[in-house]
Amino acid sequence: RPLEYIIAIALFMLSISGATTLLMGVVGGMDGIGLMYFFLSTMLGCLLTVMLACSISLRKNSRTNAVMFINLISILNGFVPLIGMLYPSATVVTKYWYTQQVKEVIGSIYSGDTQGLWFSFGVIIASLVIFTLLFVVSYRKNRIFSQE
Repeated sequence: RPLEYIIAIALFMLSISGATTLLMGVVGGMDGIGLMYFFLSTMLGCLLTVMLACSISLRKNSRTNAVMFINLISILNGFVPLIGMLYPSATVVTKYWYTQQVKEVIGSIYSGDTQGLWFSFGVIIASLVIFTLLFVVSYRKNRIFSQE
């Protein structure tokens, strides 16, 4: 079934991301509450990437392209914080993208500076709401449940 296939791919990608994120946090010297914040903020970013990719793949005729879209969006999202760091004038736009804010949260964890976390989590939560709505609209428009 197409929906079960997309859910299985999404859960697999999230579990692999979760394992590597946890390992990266431990290797990076995090422990306790810092590791928890690091893990949760990074996994929230991964969840948003998977939701966006699944929403796009639902719009296409081939459900098997979900993995391709997840990988493509992951790669493109990785460049947003990089562009924001290299071109300060680009932060006018990049500061409203969730991957930039996940980077800001992780930087705040390391530095201990919690100023600006409300804005970061606001952008992340707003992205979650938007991508959830996009997923629901894509799901209903594609009528995947009638094909099962």
